[in-house]
Amino acid sequence: FIIAGCADTGTSGEISTPSVSVTPQVTVTPEIVTPTPYPSPETTPYRVLSDYMGDYVISVNRLQNKVFVFGRDEENKYTKLVKAFICSVGTGPGDNETPLGIFFTNEKYIWRALYGGTYGQYAIRFYGAYLFHSVPYTKKDKSALKSEEFNKLGTAASQGCIRLTVEDAKWLYDNCRKGTVVYIYDSDKIEPFVESVQKIDLTDPKAVWDPTDPDMNNPWKA
Repeated sequence: FIIAGCADTGTSGEISTPSVSVTPQVTVTPEIVTPTPYPSPETTPYRVLSDYMGDYVISVNRLQNKVFVFGRDEENKYTKLVKAFICSVGTGPGDNETPLGIFFTNEKYIWRALYGGTYGQYAIRFYGAYLFHSVPYTKKDKSALKSEEFNKLGTAASQGCIRLTVEDAKWLYDNCRKGTVVYIYDSDKIEPFVESVQKIDLTDPKAVWDPTDPDMNNPWKA
């Protein structure tokens, strides 16, 4: 299995293949695998990572640009759908491809430098240079959104990272602790419903803000 591409610039925070400690004092080392076609929810990484007892599993369908967050059911299997998000994965193939396999979240950043001199809000690293993060901004300023990139949500558009709305990226940032399993796969099967993201009118003066950003200064909230 080969990982290619780099969406996160800067050398700080680069890591080797991650590991995670979970309560009670159990260390789980991720095995990067080439996934078989997406299994039914009851077999999602639970059987691959039998010792994992985190709060959630984050599943990403590259073909459909969708993110699903599963919580544990009464049998401690990750079948309970908690959240569903529209995203943008890497354009691929090659250097801009979002990697397939099973990973763990690790470092988090309110703002993080990205490819091409841009920045993302609420970034969460899950493997090497690959992150979950908001649609990019031209600078560390909530009113500097690359609005045309926001309108690409739901399609492959990144350099390999997984882009989300600010609202959705913040939910992951706030709720998914370090060591959360990330399972990335390809499937054309019918998935749970995910609400689409309304496109921004690029001529609107408010277009420089992400409409979902909960910041009290967001003009879309007025």
